[in-house]
Amino acid sequence: MAKPILSLGAGRHLKTLSAVVTVPTLRPDGTVFDTPGYDEATGLLFEATEDVVPVPAAPDRAEVVEALETLLHPFREFPVVAPDDWGVLLAALLTAVVRPALPTAPGFGFDAPVQGSGKTLLANCVGVLASGQAPAVWPHTAGKDDEEVRKRLFAALRQGYRALVWDNVVGTFNSAAMSAALTSSNFTDRILGKSESISSPTRPSF
Repeated sequence: MAKPILSLGAGRHLKTLSAVVTVPTLRPDGTVFDTPGYDEATGLLFEATEDVVPVPAAPDRAEVVEALETLLHPFREFPVVAPDDWGVLLAALLTAVVRPALPTAPGFGFDAPVQGSGKTLLANCVGVLASGQAPAVWPHTAGKDDEEVRKRLFAALRQGYRALVWDNVVGTFNSAAMSAALTSSNFTDRILGKSESISSPTRPSF
């Protein structure tokens, strides 16, 4: 049934659906999107899973401080050291929340001088804010060939993951495929075993 429906193309007069969100978010222009339903400006569909808490459009300083303390409270036991490190964590958290409304967004890296310090757990916690569940964790594949990275990214994007954790990167990570996924709103590749290519939106948080 899908083929004849898709063959109608623009004649279906369907609205563009960029992503489905379950919590309020921000539009690229900074306005708050907290009303359940479809948003013409972003193409987002807000399907509330619980009572919606109103988000102030112009919070005062006290509200901002309270919100910041609430947001960072679960991370107080992580060995985050310098103010700049907290700034990176905060940027990653905020990006994860508003990522569905952004055409592109940077990836974030967490490193430490020793193993077992909680880097993967920290990245997973950020991913939970983006998707409401533990994100997909993809182990890094060492080597000079970028083909495996490209295949993994394409598979992850096709499955619609909201967040990806690229785990255990050692040394220099130089990937043209990852760069393309981070800097383009769509990622195009050939379907394995077919002479056919498709394009997938690059909406996950990395």
